[in-house]
Amino acid sequence: MFRYYRNFQSFPGVKTIPLELNYLEQSQGEAAYVWIADSALRQIVRLHAIYFNDDGSLGVKAFNRDTKQESDLKGKNISDTVRMFFDDVLEHFFHISQ
Repeated sequence: MFRYYRNFQSFPGVKTIPLELNYLEQSQGEAAYVWIADSALRQIVRLHAIYFNDDGSLGVKAFNRDTKQESDLKGKNISDTVRMFFDDVLEHFFHISQ
């Protein structure tokens, strides 16, 4: 699930409200939506959030598998971002790869 949520610690200086990727975690009969960046899935589904910068460019927070840290991706467009998301989901959850 994508939801709009402003976390000032995760998005310092971003004036728009980011669209964060969440998933439904069910444990011991309780359910809660968890931001993917705060979960074990952060390395599997690289896309964590998208937002727009003040200049109108697309901002993307994603997990960098090389550095093993979350980073802001530069120069990405919406098509690249959507492709990265679906590639990860299809490969890791449905075992479909290119």
